[in-house]
Amino acid sequence: MNFNILNTKFRLEDDRVLLLPFENERNEELKKIIFVDEIWEFMGMTMNTELEFDNYIANTIKDKANGIYYPFLIIDKK
Repeated sequence: MNFNILNTKFRLEDDRVLLLPFENERNEELKKIIFVDEIWEFMGMTMNTELEFDNYIANTIKDKANGIYYPFLIIDKK
């Protein structure tokens, strides 16, 4: 299978939602909101410590690099 498409930086957007590729560059922005409980309401998991955050980021980036999936940050523009 050709995984070259996973190296493309997709940006998907409409009037309401912006989807950005999940990358390390946004870690500091994520730390400002990641521990808000409401964010995890429908995720089936929670994140309570910086160590959990760091592990989540590392695993997500690793899985993307290994071609397992293409994760996005979902931004509600409203």
